Amino acid sequence: MEYNFFDHLLAFFIMVILPMMSLRSGPPDKDLIAFLPPKKHLFYTNGLVLLIGASLVLTAWNISGRPWHIFGFKWPIINNTVIWAIVAVVVLYVGDVVVSLIF
Repeated sequence: MEYNFFDHLLAFFIMVILPMMSLRSGPPDKDLIAFLPPKKHLFYTNGLVLLIGASLVLTAWNISGRPWHIFGFKWPIINNTVIWAIVAVVVLYVGDVVVSLIF
């Protein structure tokens, strides 16, 4: 696999820009700490960082024109066994809901 400009730009952003922004951020504001407990704040912050990182990687992959099947996105192979298993699970679920509503 060849590396292009967007791969280097993404690596520079992740390895240089984000750590520098993290070092410059300083302690959180006291009003923010009162509004969000520390564990909840850490959870939301980490989730946001993961979403931003994933969107950057997917954008760099898309802009460079690489095929998506190498990344792991491809249509699933569906055969008759899979279809009948899905039908069976749906019938069992609907039956359970109906029995729950009756009793």
